[in-house]
Amino acid sequence: MTMNRSRLEALARIEAFPCVTMMFPAVGGGVPVPQDPVRLRNALRAAREQLTAAAVSEEAAKELLAPLAALLDDAGFWAAPAGGVALWAAPGFVHKERVDFALPELVHVGPHFVLRPLLPALDRPGVFYVLALSRNRVRLLESGPHGVHRPPIAGLPESFEAAMGELQYDSAVTLHSSSPSALGRRSAIFHGHGDNDEERLDTDLETFFRRVAEPLETGLPVPEAPVVLAAVAEYAPMFRRAARRLNLVAEPLPGNPDVVADADLAAAARQRVEELQGRQVEAELARWAELHSSGRSIDELEPIFRAADEGRVEALFVAREAERWGSWEPDVRRLAVHARREEGDEDLLDRAVARTLAQGGDAHELPLSRMPEGRIAAAILRYAAPA
Repeated sequence: MTMNRSRLEALARIEAFPCVTMMFPAVGGGVPVPQDPVRLRNALRAAREQLTAAAVSEEAAKELLAPLAALLDDAGFWAAPAGGVALWAAPGFVHKERVDFALPELVHVGPHFVLRPLLPALDRPGVFYVLALSRNRVRLLESGPHGVHRPPIAGLPESFEAAMGELQYDSAVTLHSSSPSALGRRSAIFHGHGDNDEERLDTDLETFFRRVAEPLETGLPVPEAPVVLAAVAEYAPMFRRAARRLNLVAEPLPGNPDVVADADLAAAARQRVEELQGRQVEAELARWAELHSSGRSIDELEPIFRAADEGRVEALFVAREAERWGSWEPDVRRLAVHARREEGDEDLLDRAVARTLAQGGDAHELPLSRMPEGRIAAAILRYAAPA
C-alpha cells in the first residue's frame, strides 16, 4: 500500500484504547532478510509489555497483536524495497505500511496512533503519473514507493491512429525539430501545405486528446495523484483543455517522449513533482509570516492544541529534531508539559499532528532551521480565536 493524506487522516481519527503503533527501519531490498522479522519480533515483545503495564489482559493482547504477529511468516511483506515499516492495531482494526524512507524504531501503546514519523510521505512524491503523449504512442507510467510500472487503464488508446482510425489529409502534414527540450531532444512543430489540413489536424488532435483524457479521469488507480505530461510543447495547452479533471502538474516535460525510456521519464517527472511540493511548503511558510499580525498564525504549543482541538488549524509545522512530552486533557482543555518523559506521557507534537490531520488540516515536519522564528511548532489558523 502507499501512504497518502487520506490514509493518514483516517488513522488520525481513530481514538480508542489500546491503540498500538510499531515502526522500525527495514533492510528489504526486494528479498526477505532475517533482520526485518527480528525487529518485528522485538516490537511485539515490547508491545506486550506495554499492554500488560496498561492492565490489558494477556488474552486481549494476544488477540490484538495476532494480525501483526502473522507478518513474521509473510515472505511477500518482507520482500518489499528498503525503507521503513509502520504497523497499527486497535480493537477490530489493523493497518500496515511499507514506505521508501527510514522510520525510527518505536513501539507505543496509547489512546491514539503515532503518525508524525509518516509526515515525510506528504511532502515528497508518493504516487504520481507520467503521461507520455505523441501521435505515434501513448504511455501511462505510475511511479511510487515500489518502482515504476505501466498500470492498465481500460479504454486508453495506444496511439492517434488507434483512437481516430487511419485519417487521410489532402496535403502532407509534416514534423520538424525546433529548440532543445527538457527531455534532451528537440520539440516538434507541425507544418502543412494548406490551412484546411492544419485546421483538420488541430480538430482531430483535440478529439484524440479527449479520448486519451476521458479514461484517465475515471480510471487512475490513485485519482488525486499528480500527472506530469511529457509531450511536444504544442500539445501541452491543447491537452490541458481536454483534461480539466486530471491533477496535471503545471509544468510539463516538453519534447518527444517516444525516444525516452520509462525510467528516465519517471526520474524527470519526479523532479517536477518535488519542485512543485517544495514551492507549496515555502508558500505556506510565507503565509505564516504574513498572517502573524492578524492573529491567524501562532507559535505557542498550548494555543496550537486548543486550535487543533477546535478544528481551526489549517496548516501545522513541527520541528523534526524536537520532542515535547506531556499530556493534553481535552475535557478541561489543559496542557501539561514535562521536562522529562513521565509514565503515561505522549509526544505532544505527535498529538498535535494527529488532531490537525483528523480535522482535515495540513501538517509538515521541517528541520528546526526552517521553522518560523526557530520555534518547535507553528500553525496557520483557518480563523483567529474569538475575542
